[in-house]
This record gives sequence, structure tokens and C-alpha cells, in this order.
Amino acid sequence: MEDPGKTFSSEEEAANYWKDLAMTYKQRAENTQEELREFQEGSREYEAELETQLQQIETRNRDLLSENNRLRMELETIKVQRTSFESLCWWRSSLTSSSENLNLNLGEV
Repeated sequence: MEDPGKTFSSEEEAANYWKDLAMTYKQRAENTQEELREFQEGSREYEAELETQLQQIETRNRDLLSENNRLRMELETIKVQRTSFESLCWWRSSLTSSSENLNLNLGEV
């Protein structure tokens, strides 16, 4: 906007030109300051929102880790129960087989 080679026909014209130019720059500065304030406010709001989301995610992560540990313990309990059940089934099968052999042997006597 500023023309370094500008010539004026009077001091009043020069003064008005520079006054208008100063007002233009002042208005631009005020507009830029307002944009900066709006940007900073938006940034603070966005940061607060992100912080809230981060806290929610961290809480959810802790909950999921706890649930995962609980399920692992439950799985281990079920494995132990299954092993005991298989052992009991083997003993039952063995006893049934022994009982059948004993009955056959007694039947032969």
C-alpha cells in the first residue's frame, strides 16, 4: 500500500495519506490481535477436550487391563479344573475297566 516514491501536492495531503496509512495498519493490527485471541481461546478449548479424552482413554485402558487379568486368572482356574476333571475321568475309566475285568474273572471262576 505504501509507495516510497509518492509525491504530494500539499502538506495536508501528505498528512492525510500518512494518517490513513497509520489507521489502516492500526486496524490490521487490531484484527490480527483479535484473530490471535480467538485462536488462543480455541486452542485452550481443544487442549482441554484432548486432555479429557486422554483421561477417559487411560481409565478405559486400566479397566481393560484389570478385566484382562481377571479373565487370565479365570482361565487358569478353568485349566486346573479341566485337568482335575480329566484325571477323574481317567480314574473312572480305569476303575470301570478294572471292575469289568474283575467281573469277567469272577464269572470264569
